[in-house]
Amino acid sequence: MRNNHFPHLLLGRKLRHDRQQRITESVEDQPSFDELFKLVFHHERLVAQHAMRAVMVIVKSHPEFLQAHAAQLLSVLRSPDYKEIKGYVIQLIPKLEIVLVDLDRVWHMLMYMALNSNEQKTLRAHALQSLFELSDKQARFLDELQDVLNALLHEQTPSIQAKVLKLRGLLEKTKVTV
Repeated sequence: MRNNHFPHLLLGRKLRHDRQQRITESVEDQPSFDELFKLVFHHERLVAQHAMRAVMVIVKSHPEFLQAHAAQLLSVLRSPDYKEIKGYVIQLIPKLEIVLVDLDRVWHMLMYMALNSNEQKTLRAHALQSLFELSDKQARFLDELQDVLNALLHEQTPSIQAKVLKLRGLLEKTKVTV
């Protein structure tokens, strides 16, 4: 599937299952993943979104492919641009091996997004989930996550409130098992 057939497969209003499957099957190694990943920054918004969805599917079975693009993903997280893919990037952040210096910055960016009521609700919910997953990797963040969840406990947004309650429940379960 070389010769960059990905844009052709990613065009259209919906990424149909058969095209998604062809894309997934054609990404068999790091170079083919890199070719697909380039399209995440495509000038056409739908192509970029479809490419990011395909990346999400592939990363489930090959998380190692993503590590080569850690710097690009972190720059998207910091950037005010790329609104159409930022939610996906937030979900991918916990799958990266991040240097401790960058991890603190990423943690604070995600915390800011989660607490910022001016941010989109879905981005805030994704940021909360990523904070939880990062705190699962780095126990030093547990207290800060608890503070964030407590700050959002009386949030008026139903999706944020539901995410907070879910994560508090998961934290309680992990405390019981530890």
